[in-house]
Amino acid sequence: MKRIIIIILVMFLASVLGHTGNYKLTETEDIIKKLDFLGAGPGNSLSIDNVFGSIHLDTHQGKHIELVIKKTIRARDKEALIKAKKEVSLKITPQKNLIDILVDGPFRSKEGGHIQMKGDPGYRVLYDFRVSVPVNTSIIAKTIDNGDISIKGIKGSCKLSNVTGPIEVNSLVGNFKVSAVKGDIRMNGIRGAGAVQTVSGQLDIQFLENPASLCVFKTLSGDMEINFLEGLSADFNLKNQFGDIFSDFTGKDLPVKIAPGKRKKGKFIYKSTQSRGIRIGKGGPEIKMETLNGNIYIAKAK
Repeated sequence: MKRIIIIILVMFLASVLGHTGNYKLTETEDIIKKLDFLGAGPGNSLSIDNVFGSIHLDTHQGKHIELVIKKTIRARDKEALIKAKKEVSLKITPQKNLIDILVDGPFRSKEGGHIQMKGDPGYRVLYDFRVSVPVNTSIIAKTIDNGDISIKGIKGSCKLSNVTGPIEVNSLVGNFKVSAVKGDIRMNGIRGAGAVQTVSGQLDIQFLENPASLCVFKTLSGDMEINFLEGLSADFNLKNQFGDIFSDFTGKDLPVKIAPGKRKKGKFIYKSTQSRGIRIGKGGPEIKMETLNGNIYIAKAK
């Protein structure tokens, strides 16, 4: 199954990265906007669904969302430049407690807006976002190529996704779901719990408070270092095939978990999960850490 997933991701990356084109023309535009939520109070969310370009986000104590976007069109010729302006657009949809920002174009399918790259259209349109939001805003941010994602100072949940670039999160108070395909993920000053996963890259997570609920950290190729505070109490489920496991905390082994048996030819077959369980402190929330090719570090924050 993992081999199939890797092959699919490699094919997808090849389709994205292969569309570099021979772009001779470049045109830029600065887009500056100030947005307001239609509803007031907690529970407001901002969603940015980008394709090519970066997303950098910080916070302020005001009520507005401040956008500074650099739009760059790279085209093979004048005809392709005109085509890009016609086909690719920025759609901003305010709802009661949600502002939805989406880069739209022929690369999106009509069924659910999924990205489908079909050949080189003769142009590439990049949107580089610099955003400042009220501190209590939850964030959904996605991009595919030509950029990184960074957020800082959010007191709310975040769901972040990048395909060919890194992700960095600083000073987050809230739950998280962060994923990348080809890129490192670094998170510092975290108070919350959630899942972090990359296919090819390293994970470096620094908790400012030990998580109180389930956390999952995965990478297929790369080391992971998760830093916890003194007084940690948690049950760890650790799994790696090619690499070592290190811990700054003392703990005791937990019994190996056995998957439920399956009946075959009149017999029950049981399979081990091939993971190692360790209880640190008095035990508590489950912390899953898994890598195929890399080391696992359970570190003590300094």
